Amino acid sequence: MKKANFIIGLLTLSAFLTSEVNAEFKNPFNKKTDDQRSKEVDEAIELFQGKDPSIKEVFKKANGYAVFPNVAKAGIGIGGAVGKGQLFEGEKLLGTTTLKQASFGLQLGGQTYSEIIFFETSAALEKFKQGKFELGAQVSAVAITTGAAAGAQFNNGIAVFTMTKKG
Repeated sequence: MKKANFIIGLLTLSAFLTSEVNAEFKNPFNKKTDDQRSKEVDEAIELFQGKDPSIKEVFKKANGYAVFPNVAKAGIGIGGAVGKGQLFEGEKLLGTTTLKQASFGLQLGGQTYSEIIFFETSAALEKFKQGKFELGAQVSAVAITTGAAAGAQFNNGIAVFTMTKKG
């Protein structure tokens, strides 16, 4: 069992090291799916804050953030991930957003996770809103644990936090 967990960890690390994320922002959006997505986003934020209360300070410091409550990722050598979420500027909901990720390298299997991308500056948020946002391997996602957000640093105006759900 330890060997399997090690291999899965290695595969996941490899995927993070070789991944590229594109996100698109769309507004307006379907009201029916908006209500359900809002509930999922609120629940995801509560889970992140419950796991690490220090992330509340990151919410306060950030100019905006995108919450993806359910991101599904799978791959065999070549992989991908997709998730839908919501984009906020301060506390104001701007609309929906879609995360698409492609990865290449040593990987096998699948997982689901939640992700929050924080934008430190209005310029970083604007770039995301214009669809010119790419998150390369130089920006690493921080797995949320107690106290992880307290020491987190923004890299080029962006900080990313993830929480594994399944896989």
